[in-house]
Amino acid sequence: MKRRDFMKFPAFGMTLALTGYSCAEELNEDVQETDIQWKGRTQIFNMHDFQAPPCLPLRVGYIGLGNRGYASLRRLAQMEGVEIRAIADC
Repeated sequence: MKRRDFMKFPAFGMTLALTGYSCAEELNEDVQETDIQWKGRTQIFNMHDFQAPPCLPLRVGYIGLGNRGYASLRRLAQMEGVEIRAIADC
């Protein structure tokens, strides 16, 4: 749309501007409400330093190798503990 055409429709421009303003106001209200909810909370459990147990062998299935998929498949095949179980490509 050319600028001249846009200027012919000032109501359209005002509607766009007001819609953007009202969306920004609603977002600001949501952020403030979330901040209020989080201030009264205490943290019960922290995942810092959490380590899941190893799950070897890691079983992998590829769907759609594409252009770079073959190279990725070769890299995975060289890794220790990785088992390629399925390959599907049309």
